[in-house]
Amino acid sequence: MTISNGNTSRTAGTPKCMPGPNPAPCFWQQDLPQDLNELRDHRSSEELLDYSDIVIIGAGFAGLSTAHHLVRDAGATSVCILEARGICSGATGRNGGHCRPDLYGHIPTYIDRAGERAGAEIAEFEIANLRAIKKIIDEEKIDCDFTLTRSIDVWCNEESAKKAEAVYQSMVSHNFEYMDDVVFYTGEKVEGICGVKGAVACASFTAGTMWPFKFLMHLTRKLIAAGVNVQAHTPVTSVTPVPSGDGSFIVETARGKMRAGKVIHANNAYVSALLPEYSKNIIPCKGICCRITVPEGTTAPLLNNSYINRTKDNTLSYFIPRHDGSIIVGGASSLFRPFKEQWYDSVDDSVLIDSAKDYYEDYMQQTYRGWEETGAKVSNIWTGVMGYSYDSNPHIGKVPSKDGQFIVAGFNGHGMPVIWLAAKELARMVAQGTQFEETKLPRLFQTSQFRIDRAQSGKEEDGDIIGTEMTDHTGNNGWQGLQLGFVPINQADSPPESKRRRAYLSCERCRKRKTRCEPACDQKQPCKRCSADNQLCEFRASRRTKRRLSLPAENTESVSRHSNTGTDAGIPSLTPLASRDVPVRPIERQYVDDIPVTDSSQGPRSPTSLDARARIISTHISNASDALDLLTFAASGTHAYNNASASPSCESQVPSTTSPAGITDIALSRDRAWKGFSLIRKGIVSQQEVMDYLAFFFDQLWPLKPLIPSYYRDRATYGQLVAEEPLLVVCLVTLSSRYFPLPGDHGEIRSERIHWQAWRILQRSLQSVMWGSTTTRSLGAIASMLLLIDWHVKAINNPSDFTEGEDEAYDHADSHGFKLSSNNTDSLTGQRRYGMVSLMERLNIVSPAYRSNKMSW
Repeated sequence: MTISNGNTSRTAGTPKCMPGPNPAPCFWQQDLPQDLNELRDHRSSEELLDYSDIVIIGAGFAGLSTAHHLVRDAGATSVCILEARGICSGATGRNGGHCRPDLYGHIPTYIDRAGERAGAEIAEFEIANLRAIKKIIDEEKIDCDFTLTRSIDVWCNEESAKKAEAVYQSMVSHNFEYMDDVVFYTGEKVEGICGVKGAVACASFTAGTMWPFKFLMHLTRKLIAAGVNVQAHTPVTSVTPVPSGDGSFIVETARGKMRAGKVIHANNAYVSALLPEYSKNIIPCKGICCRITVPEGTTAPLLNNSYINRTKDNTLSYFIPRHDGSIIVGGASSLFRPFKEQWYDSVDDSVLIDSAKDYYEDYMQQTYRGWEETGAKVSNIWTGVMGYSYDSNPHIGKVPSKDGQFIVAGFNGHGMPVIWLAAKELARMVAQGTQFEETKLPRLFQTSQFRIDRAQSGKEEDGDIIGTEMTDHTGNNGWQGLQLGFVPINQADSPPESKRRRAYLSCERCRKRKTRCEPACDQKQPCKRCSADNQLCEFRASRRTKRRLSLPAENTESVSRHSNTGTDAGIPSLTPLASRDVPVRPIERQYVDDIPVTDSSQGPRSPTSLDARARIISTHISNASDALDLLTFAASGTHAYNNASASPSCESQVPSTTSPAGITDIALSRDRAWKGFSLIRKGIVSQQEVMDYLAFFFDQLWPLKPLIPSYYRDRATYGQLVAEEPLLVVCLVTLSSRYFPLPGDHGEIRSERIHWQAWRILQRSLQSVMWGSTTTRSLGAIASMLLLIDWHVKAINNPSDFTEGEDEAYDHADSHGFKLSSNNTDSLTGQRRYGMVSLMERLNIVSPAYRSNKMSW
């Protein structure tokens, strides 16, 4: 057995977060052919280039994959890779050989934090990554021992097994298609299925195993042949902008300097050496791995699958069988986790982790059936340095506030199922200027100033590395997170359209008689009553209400008449939107994030999916009919009103130009909305401060919970948002004021006061939503509630409010545009009846309650 005794530690003067020069020997890189040894230390030129369009720092899986996609997909011709040690000498070249997507381990936590769609994005992305790796290996016939197999999750602790089963059932309840590949076993048969002694539960799904070092050596050889300049043993010590301000950078290394047009930081655990702002976001953490062999002349029992095994004391190990009968196994973090100095914030992979180095000596004999007499022993053991993220998600994209620099790092020891496709999308961002939102990357992977600041200002124990929340996610109780599913709609990553149009359909005759409309013989039309009376059974597209906008006489609601055919082909179609329901965008403005770029010269255009989202987010709900109609609209998308054939009603069009009078009216309306906004009118905050808070929210918080349409991220639309959703804006100011201190003297104290005063108004407003007027009962109120689930106000931790107690009733304009002031008084009789003085409280809370008692449900 070969191990390191620690005598080859880092040299004096090596920066804290730079890789050590002498890593302990690792099985994957031992006894290699001469050509691979030479390739590992390759330098394309004796001297550094003077200039390269793109410089990639790090020649591991992330760096080499990014270079591959830049050259092959984007046609880049000027790429240079700088590596501090040998090619693929970091975590990828020292890992456990797994390529195993996470389908349910961490996904429940991601769902809790960011919603169902965000969690599913990660699992689906990792499955696609596995397929893409298999595809490139098959196409190029790469000799890297790749095997598509089943990964077996094993639990030997009864309590953990029950939690794992609950998580599995919870994930199945989400109806994720990929969960069809997961098989979960419990009972006496489990030990026979998985071969692990004492197993009480196990699960299996498709995964892969491979020899990562050989895979990356193949990529390196191809890149060199394509003209990429590769420089091994060239540690980068600094990256600084060129003083002339031309957008390029000076990259300084231990061998000299060169200039770069763009810089990609792909050095994972070591990224904070050059980007100190990530010093709390991506921490170098050591892990342990080893190779187990049986004595010569002995045949090892056959194992065909890869494993994640949790023993009775919940010690987790990851394990793959090799074609030669040996075993690669690692993990055991629960043994060294209490000894922080042995693994946390450490880049020294020349020294083993003392508290775990002997754990695997007789691991196979103690754990797996049939291995008791094999004499299996550890033949090689090593450590590796991984980049662990404060919030468990990698950082990918443009480095905030550093134009021309990009990052792909922080993979938590889980880079193999992520990096290949992540590098492909990053290459698009670098070469084509693609925005993160336009890539196929999971939204939680985007690096941002907010994530950086949260880690920098947070405590270590509040993060996922030292904290306990992400250590074993199968202990999660499976609670589902919330997500505002109707925004955005009709996008590539949107959930499929719902087949349920309305919660309850009633024909016209039953509706007039106020009787239940029951289908006859399991047929939707005709109903039992119409069939018995031999009458025509008519279903209207939507219920008529007094509040519905009037349409021209010829645009009556569509009616579907059905004979006794028993078909349901005529599910009612949607009534088209009236033009005033649809927000008009400023003319001569391009939008590229989620709407095709249009030009004012293209003539009239139809309403877009953005218009649909704007209607959804701003529609006021006054009764159950409005709610059902809105849900119908959200479920079926915009096709019904974008397509003239969807309904006999005339399709409304949004004009591409607006008359000067119209523009003036809009401007005056926005100006009145700003002046009438409660926080401004009460002197709590200024208009500029509201805009600063909204800008902070959409820049830093919105990417983590994109409930609000991205249309409103533009500062030019803030006035429209204030006019359409004042309650939502109060919520955004409340949340942003907690995390964003205002500049200037006493800015932090002022932000604290704004936060508390805005919260009092928001709290009263949300309480009035249940019985509120039509102005408070909008989807903006729903969005506010969902945002408050993830972004807490200070009152949750400290209910005491230091601000003065003043009447903060949230007032609105009535349907005629008159302002209803909280200072208005009513007759003494009215005050005695309602027990309040505030007119707004009577109108918004108590009066609807009295009315509800008189209503017939």
